[in-house]
Amino acid sequence: MNPITEPFFSLLWAGAATTRSGGKEPVELNPGDVVYVVPETKHWHGAAPDSDFAHIAIMNVVDGASNEWLEPVEAEYDALRCIDEAAKSM
Repeated sequence: MNPITEPFFSLLWAGAATTRSGGKEPVELNPGDVVYVVPETKHWHGAAPDSDFAHIAIMNVVDGASNEWLEPVEAEYDALRCIDEAAKSM
């Protein structure tokens, strides 16, 4: 998980992904989707359970801009994958 100090855009280029920002519910992304992350908002993104993904990230380059990596999100990410796999088996 990481917060950023400048506006951040991410364009999903290929595959499928999941993102979560500011404690909101996770959102599924598909090619062509664009995500805007407000400055100082914690967010993460990762591949969907059955896909790889590629994205283009755009952030202003200004003095003092940063991207700080915080706590790992594996447990939250893995929980989403388990929910997805359980839904598919129904």
